[in-house]
Amino acid sequence: MYVADYGLGIGPGTVSVIDATMNSVIATIPVDQNPFAVAVNPLTNRIYVTNNFGTTVNVGDGIVSVIDGATNAVVDRLHVGTNPSGVAVNPSTNRIYVTLYAFAGGNTVQVIDGATDTIVDSITVGAPPWLIDVNPVTNRTYVALCGPFCDATGVDVIDATTDTVVAVPVENNPYGVAVNAISDLIFATNLGSDSVSIIDGTTNVVGQTLPVGSGPQGVGFNPATLTAYVANGGSNTVSVITAFDGILGESNCHGKSVSALAHQYRGLSAAATAFGFSSVQALQAAIAAYCGQ
Repeated sequence: MYVADYGLGIGPGTVSVIDATMNSVIATIPVDQNPFAVAVNPLTNRIYVTNNFGTTVNVGDGIVSVIDGATNAVVDRLHVGTNPSGVAVNPSTNRIYVTLYAFAGGNTVQVIDGATDTIVDSITVGAPPWLIDVNPVTNRTYVALCGPFCDATGVDVIDATTDTVVAVPVENNPYGVAVNAISDLIFATNLGSDSVSIIDGTTNVVGQTLPVGSGPQGVGFNPATLTAYVANGGSNTVSVITAFDGILGESNCHGKSVSALAHQYRGLSAAATAFGFSSVQALQAAIAAYCGQ
């Protein structure tokens, strides 16, 4: 696991490398100023880190550090523009998407070719872009507009196949996004509304908005359990959103989930298809993993 050590004030930062089998830090990698976000390409073993305030010489010269996961060393420094914030990797195309926030004054997402470490496209979105995630199955990228420093209320969808940008209205101050590539659902945290908007990736429409804790920011998704985790910065809590009806830890968790899915989708076979599982057995395994059984 790779952690951006942002630090206090403007200055050089590091990336901590954690061995998840031992839960220990095995390396600390020096990067440029104020590393903010991290994305990994598991196919190339390259790690991409946005340095929010650029270099020690020019704080406006935004840098993306490229780390080789085999050596834990920076192998390239990409000059991308002012205040790179979010970063996401599409391993299917080896494209890296970087948001340029520019202190609520930029509306650009840079596209990097991971094979050559060069910028191959610059995409204009509707407001300063903050955090970002990508669905490698549909080749669509989701950009939260515009974080904590302005009042946008949308998530922009970049379709790399058709080279179009579609705006999806959500609630106040969208901050983070996470993609469920299995069911093509996108979770967007709304910092100003204490909620999460769930976007249908097929229709680009919000199908559900759920209340969470105070000040939701980052969000991550576990495809094995169909569970999203939301970091609530205002209440120091984590909200857990799951497709299953059962409550984690309860003895009837599995049975309640199976019954709810079978009822909602008129059978487990249809439910498995809806969530992208290859069989009912695969869906059952995901439910068991969530319930801890």
